[in-house]
Amino acid sequence: SAPPPSEPPPPSRARSTAYRPASPGWSVQTGIGFTADPDTFLVNLDVPYFFNEWIAFGPAMQIGVTDTRTVVSPAGHVRITIPDLPGRALDRVRPYGIAGMGFTVIENDSGRRDGDAAVGFLIDFGAGVEYQVSEKVFLGTQMLFNVLPADVKREDFYFAWQVAGIRFDF
Repeated sequence: SAPPPSEPPPPSRARSTAYRPASPGWSVQTGIGFTADPDTFLVNLDVPYFFNEWIAFGPAMQIGVTDTRTVVSPAGHVRITIPDLPGRALDRVRPYGIAGMGFTVIENDSGRRDGDAAVGFLIDFGAGVEYQVSEKVFLGTQMLFNVLPADVKREDFYFAWQVAGIRFDF
């Protein structure tokens, strides 16, 4: 007699639609948005090094411009990511917190050649969320609260929102 026909294996519950975090290494992230108080158009650039799927550190640059003012804020950022949210629908969503220190240069366009710039210490912190489009490409948004302990051009705080951003892992 022949053995009974075997039943097909049950459907896999593996995360076939989720991309796993890449191995440790460098990323480049850029985006656009705005700052508030002072109000400027924002271009953001981050170059984080991911030690693992949770922790990254690297240089960052916020550049805000208008016709009359320029804000440039280079900093070093630590980033803590939550790489695995519960539920299959959230497999590609990665929220994160970010904090750093650096400095800010604010320049008012006075029309003079020597410029009207001031420099001050910067502490920033915020949060963001990314959606993993492919194994090495992420789309996201992030918000930073920038604190200037000593007033720079009568500014002691500004908010920066990178409305749309993209990150590439290497």
